[in-house]
Amino acid sequence: MIKNLLALGALLLSANSFSLETDQFMTWEIELKNSKGFVNRYINENINNVLAKLNAKKKTYKCSSVAKKALAWNGRSTDFLSVIEKTMYEHPEVERWPAINVSQRGVVEESIYANVDYFKHKVFGVNVQLDGIYMGTDKLGHFVTVGLSYYKKYLQGKFFGLSKENAIKLAIKRGIFSERTYYGSIISGVFSFADLESNYQGLRFAIDMCEGENPLLVQDENGKWSQRKPFDITPYLNPKWDESYYPSAYIKKRWKQVKPKIMEYCDRRFSEKKLARFAYYKSIDKDTVSSIYLDERVQKGKLKDQKEFSLEHICPKN
Repeated sequence: MIKNLLALGALLLSANSFSLETDQFMTWEIELKNSKGFVNRYINENINNVLAKLNAKKKTYKCSSVAKKALAWNGRSTDFLSVIEKTMYEHPEVERWPAINVSQRGVVEESIYANVDYFKHKVFGVNVQLDGIYMGTDKLGHFVTVGLSYYKKYLQGKFFGLSKENAIKLAIKRGIFSERTYYGSIISGVFSFADLESNYQGLRFAIDMCEGENPLLVQDENGKWSQRKPFDITPYLNPKWDESYYPSAYIKKRWKQVKPKIMEYCDRRFSEKKLARFAYYKSIDKDTVSSIYLDERVQKGKLKDQKEFSLEHICPKN
C-alpha cells in the first residue's frame, strides 16, 4: 500500500512538469518571431549528444531502443518544468509572450486562468511561435517526453501482435487516460485536446525514426548510429497545438472560473490579426489520426465535446 502511494506521489510530481497551463488567447494581438530554427537546433543537439554516447559504448542496439534513448533526454529541471520548456522560457534567442526571461509565477493574472487561485502558485506556461503557429512551451515537452511515452505503448502493442493502426490507437488511449488524470483534469481541471495532438505528433516522430522507406535513424557498417538528416519539426506542427483554435474541455468548477475570462474575447475574435491568424490555420489544418479518434470518442459520449467550450458556442449570437 505504501509503495503504491509513493508511486502515485512520484507520478503526480512528475506529471506537474506537463500540467502547466497556457493561454493562446492572450497572443491574438501579439506577433512573435519564428522560433522553429532554434527548436530544431536544440532538439538536434540533444539527439546527437545521445547518439554520440551510444556510439562510444561497445554495445549493439536495435533501432527502437536508440529511438527511445534519443527522446529520453527531456527530464524535469526546476520549477516543475521539463528541460526543453525551461530552455524556451529563458533562452535569449526565443521570443515569448508574456515577455519574461525566467520562469516566473504570477503571469497567470493576465490570462483566462486569472480566477483560478491554484494556478497562481505554480509556473505558468509562456507562448512561442513556430512557423506561424502559436503554442505554449508545454507543447514541446509533450512532443518529446509524452511522445516517447506514446511510443513505448505503441511498441508494446506491436509486441503483442497489434497492427500499426491499432498500436497507435492504443497509445492515444493511454494519452486520453493521462489527460483525464495526472496530466490534465485531476491536476488542473483542464482536458487539453491540444496536448493530445502534440503527444501524437511526438509519436509520429518516434515512429519515423525507425520505420518507413527512409527512417530518420541509420546505422553504418560499424554499427554506429546517426541521423539520416537533421531533425526538423515542420512535418509535425499543425494549428491544433494552439488551444485558442483547438479548445480544451473543463471540469465544472474550472469552467465556472474560466468561462467569464474567455467570454471577454467574444468581440476580440473579430480583430484583424486574429482573423488573419485563424485563416492561415484553416488553410493548413488537417485531421489527424488523433483528432479523428478523439472526435469519435466525443460522438459516442465518451469525452466532453470541446465545441461546447468554444467562443462560437458561448458568445451571444446577436
